[in-house]
Amino acid sequence: MAVEALSWQRIGDAARARLSRHRDPWTVRERDDLVQDSLLHVWRWSTAAPRAHSVLSAARTIAWRMRCRGLRSLAGLQVVADTPAVEASFVVHDPIGRTFRVQGEPVAGEWLAEQLQTALTRLHSFDRTLLLGHCEGFSMAELALRYGCSPGAAKARVFRARRKVRTHLERAVRLTRPTGAGS
Repeated sequence: MAVEALSWQRIGDAARARLSRHRDPWTVRERDDLVQDSLLHVWRWSTAAPRAHSVLSAARTIAWRMRCRGLRSLAGLQVVADTPAVEASFVVHDPIGRTFRVQGEPVAGEWLAEQLQTALTRLHSFDRTLLLGHCEGFSMAELALRYGCSPGAAKARVFRARRKVRTHLERAVRLTRPTGAGS
């Protein structure tokens, strides 16, 4: 087991160092809990780790992903997978009464959730999978390795998918002029 060559303190320090790059109040407040949770996940994963340096990389990556998930849940957004790593959709928890801004226009959360779902379903399934994987916290290299394409291709497809979603939302706001929470 690769973890035997390292101390848990060193592995925790790697996760803590990755999180220390972020100075937002939530990350600063939750850093110790994120590190502990990361160590637990690393311990579960470590039986298959081939080399010690991959354990440190895993600790950093797991800590970063847990931070991303925590911030998304704090913002009320969650990525929910229909089938693991194949299909997913964004869900806005209790969008009633929430207002978001698109192109400077206030829009109701219910309307935005519907439009976002429509935009995601219009994407090619591979592009949608890459986009949602990136939103989940996977790097371009990890997505490329997982789905059998080059990192450049993954990056280009994620960029184009984001642009298509943004364009769809902006067009919908221009055409329908939805009102915010005050409607």
